[in-house]
Amino acid sequence: MQRVDSIAVAQRLAGDIVAAALWQDDVCTWQIQTLDQATGGPQPEVAGGGIYQGSAGIALFLGELLRLVDDGSAGGDSGELRRTAEGGLRHALAAAETMPAGSCSFHGGRVGAAYVATRLAEPLAKPEYLKTARRLLEPLAGNEAHDHGLDVIGGAAGAIPALLWLRHALDDGGLLDIACGLGDRLLAAARREPGGWSWNTVGPSATRNIVGYAHGTAGAALALLELYRASGRGCYRFAAEMAFLYERRLFDPATSNWPDLRHREMNEIYYSADQDSLRRAEVADSLPPYQPRFMTAWCHGSPGIGLSRVRAYELTGQEIYRREAVAALSSTLASLESLRHQGFSLCHGVAGNCELPLYGAQVLGDPELRGIVERCAEFGRTHYDGTDLPWPCGTIEQVPDPSLLLGKAGIGYFYLRLACPELPSVLLLRPPVASLTPPEDDSFQSQGRRAVEEYFGQTLRSLDALGLPVQEALTTDPQGHPLDRSPVETAYGALVQLVEAQQGIGHEMAADAFELERRRYELVAVPNDLSRHFLRHLRRRPVEEVDWPGSSFCLAEDCVLLSTRWPWHLDDRHLEDWYLEVRQGTASVGPPERHQAWLVARQGEKVVMRRLSPFAAAMLSTLLSTSDSSAPLEEIVARLLGLLGGAPSAEQQRQLSSRIEHQLRELYRVGVVDELVAPISNQRQDESVAAAVT
Repeated sequence: MQRVDSIAVAQRLAGDIVAAALWQDDVCTWQIQTLDQATGGPQPEVAGGGIYQGSAGIALFLGELLRLVDDGSAGGDSGELRRTAEGGLRHALAAAETMPAGSCSFHGGRVGAAYVATRLAEPLAKPEYLKTARRLLEPLAGNEAHDHGLDVIGGAAGAIPALLWLRHALDDGGLLDIACGLGDRLLAAARREPGGWSWNTVGPSATRNIVGYAHGTAGAALALLELYRASGRGCYRFAAEMAFLYERRLFDPATSNWPDLRHREMNEIYYSADQDSLRRAEVADSLPPYQPRFMTAWCHGSPGIGLSRVRAYELTGQEIYRREAVAALSSTLASLESLRHQGFSLCHGVAGNCELPLYGAQVLGDPELRGIVERCAEFGRTHYDGTDLPWPCGTIEQVPDPSLLLGKAGIGYFYLRLACPELPSVLLLRPPVASLTPPEDDSFQSQGRRAVEEYFGQTLRSLDALGLPVQEALTTDPQGHPLDRSPVETAYGALVQLVEAQQGIGHEMAADAFELERRRYELVAVPNDLSRHFLRHLRRRPVEEVDWPGSSFCLAEDCVLLSTRWPWHLDDRHLEDWYLEVRQGTASVGPPERHQAWLVARQGEKVVMRRLSPFAAAMLSTLLSTSDSSAPLEEIVARLLGLLGGAPSAEQQRQLSSRIEHQLRELYRVGVVDELVAPISNQRQDESVAAAVT
C-alpha cells in the first residue's frame, strides 16, 4: 500500500472526526459509545479527557496528522484540523487539571494528558504545552501510592514507560523517581507464587491473576523491564523475569496463545454491579464453571503479549523472547482474516493486531511481516474507506465511535503508523534506553536469594544452626537471564534432598525444622481458583445469622492443621546447646520436645501461617477426627470434654460450650472454619448481600 494512500485514509477519518466535534467556545469534545448496563447494548455518552476513549486520544491523532499536513507530507487544509486538535487538547488538559494528585494512568490520567501535550507542542506551535505537561506531572511526586491502578490501562504499568519517555522529552530527571515509585508499588502488590509473580487487576472474576498486555502480567513485566533499563535496579529486572515466567507456564502450544483466565459469566455479572444475582446464582449452583477460552487482541492474548516479547528481545537480546514473539505472531496473523469484518480498532481489532507484525518486521528482521500489515490496510481502504460500509469499531455492536483505542481516531493512527513508522505507537511506548550501572547490593542474583528467604528463611537459619551445608546445597543464584525455573522452586528441591540425606536424630530435627515452611510452599504452589474462593465466601452467611448450636462445622478447604516438635519459628534460644551437639555428632536424642500447633491457610491470594493456642488446636483437631471431618457444636464440646477427662460439672460444661462457640465465631469470621448448612432463604440472602460483599 502506497504511503500517500495510507495518509489519505487517515485524512478522511480525521474529516469525519472534525465534523462530529461538540464545541463550546474554543473547547471541543465528542460523543462516544459506551455500554448500557440495563440493555447490554450501546449508549451515547460525552467523552471525558483520557487517551483511551476520550478527547486526549482523539486530539493526539489529529495533531500527529497535522504534523504531516504542515510539513508537506500530505495535502489538504490544516485550518480546521488544527482548530479541532487544539480544542480537543484544551478539553483534555482541563479535565486532567481536576484529576487527583495520584492519578498516574497513561490511558486515563495525568500522565497521558502530559504525554499528548508534549507530543503536540511542536505541530500546534504551542511551546507552552511543555510547561503545562510539567505542571500536570508535578503533583505525582510523593503520591505514587495513591494511584490505585496496576495495569497498563488503569495505572502503574502503563504510566512507567510513558514517564520514562517524558523524562527525556522534558529533560526532567525527577520523572524517573516517580516511575520508580510506581515500580515499587508493583513490587509490593505482586502475588509472589513460587513459580512466578502476577497481579490481581480484575478483582475476583478470574480463576487466576490474568495474563496479557493491557490488564495482565505482560504489561507489568515489560514496564518493570523498562524501569530496570532506566535505573539499573536489579529488583525490577528480577520481578520482570518472575512475571514473564508466570505467563510462560500458561502458554498453550495447541493455540499458540495464552488463555483468557476471566470467568466469562461471573465477569459479566460482577462488573454489572449485580452482586445479588451473582450470589443467588452461586447459592443455586446455576453459575457455569469456568471454560478455557482464548482471545486474540492487544488487550488480551497473543498480539499484546507478543509486543511485550519483541520489546524484551530488543532490550535484552535473549533468544527465549524471540521464540515467544514468533509463537505469538503465529496466532496473531491467523486472527487477521476473521477480524477484518469484526473490528478494526486498536484495542481488539485489525489495527491493534497489526502492531505486532509491524513492530516485529523491524526488530525481528522479517520484511514479509510488513507486507501482511499492508494487505490488511489495503483491505480496510477498499472495503470501508469512502464506501457505504462503516468502519467496524471496537464498541458494542461495532457502532461508529471517534475515539483512539476503540474507534476512528485509532484506525486513522494505524494508517499514520503505516505511512510513518517513526511515529510512536500508543500500544507500546518505547522510551530511550539508558546505560546501566547496577548497584552492587541490588543485583539480579541477590533478588533470587531474597525471594528464597521469603519462603524458607527460618528453615535456612535452623538448618544452618544444625550444621547442615545449606549454602552448598542451594543453587539459588540464577546464572543467566531469563529464568526457566524460579529460585524458590530450585531451593525447595535442594532442601528436600538435603533433609532426606540426614540420618537419625539429625533427620528428625531437619524435617521438623522444614515442616512448616514446606507445607506452606506446597499449599501455595498449587494453582488457586480465585473466583471459586470469592464465590465460596460470597455464599457464606454473616456471623450473626449462623445457627451456632444447630449447625455442623468443618475446617475450611485450603487449611492445614499441623504441629512441630520444636519451636523453630519462635526464635527460642533453648535449642542452642542441641545445635552444638548435633554439629559435633554427639547428640543421640533430641532436645526436650515443645510441640507447637500451627494453622497454614490459603486466604484469597495469600497463604498465612498462624500459631494456635492449645485450646484452638484441640478444638480444630476434633473436626478432623470425625469420619466426615465435620461436627456440630455439641459433639465438639463432648470430644473436648473427653480430652480433659474427669466428670466436669454442668457449669463447667456450659462455660466450655460458651468458650468453644466464641472460638468458632472467630475462626469462622476469618475463614478458617466453614458451616455445613442448607442455603439460606432468598429473602435472607437479599438482606445480607451488601454486608457479605463488602
